[in-house]
Amino acid sequence: MRMLIVDDEVFAREAVIESVDWEQYGLEVKGVSSAEEALAYMDRQEVDILMTDIKMPHKNGLELIEEVHAKGMDPCIIVLSSFNEFDLVRGAMRLGAEDYLFKPSMLPRDILDAVLKVKGSRRKRSKPADRQGGQEVQKREMQKALAYIRSHLGEQDLSLTMVADHIGMSKNYFSKIFKESMGENFVNYVTRLRMEYARELYLGSDRKIYEIAEMVGYSDWHYFYNLYRKTFGHSLSYEKSGRVSGQKGKK
Repeated sequence: MRMLIVDDEVFAREAVIESVDWEQYGLEVKGVSSAEEALAYMDRQEVDILMTDIKMPHKNGLELIEEVHAKGMDPCIIVLSSFNEFDLVRGAMRLGAEDYLFKPSMLPRDILDAVLKVKGSRRKRSKPADRQGGQEVQKREMQKALAYIRSHLGEQDLSLTMVADHIGMSKNYFSKIFKESMGENFVNYVTRLRMEYARELYLGSDRKIYEIAEMVGYSDWHYFYNLYRKTFGHSLSYEKSGRVSGQKGKK
């Protein structure tokens, strides 16, 4: 079996690698200093156990776990944490981490116990099945995100962070897969959805424009009115007048 240690702190990384005679337990151990290095390594080598620090520059441990799963990889995961990181540890456990180690107080026995625990639960899967499984998980999460967006269009504080938190993803990773899945960024998608809903409300009711603006998440109806014009190339009031004149022209 192969275990990968990911930590930007050399001391912590080496402490794990040198604390135990891993060959004695049938493990080949490799250490890298960043999530980017880890992903590059895992593209070349199958990793059975991934031990990662949570807080790292550029890409943190939670984002690493998400990308590993999105790529269809399924290693057993142990996270390394420091002080005041319980919420992050809990987030890692929701993403599938099986155990965690508290860096300031971990001893060789603690490290070995955690590794042997997840080593015993390791399940081999074929790479094609893993990849397909990762894609299915991502598809389900996107469906959940889109449903949440549609049901919260009227909330002024609807944001990418809010939706990412709802489905248990980091903001940066959710932004990336959202654009890949939808072909446009989050803000443009939500704006377009709100404008389409506003048009339905305007054509299907006698509501005032300021009322419709509030119903689709805008407190300033002037801003909403101009945004609608920018989105569709004409004003909201043109929708009814334009259709009426069009109908008369056909007669």
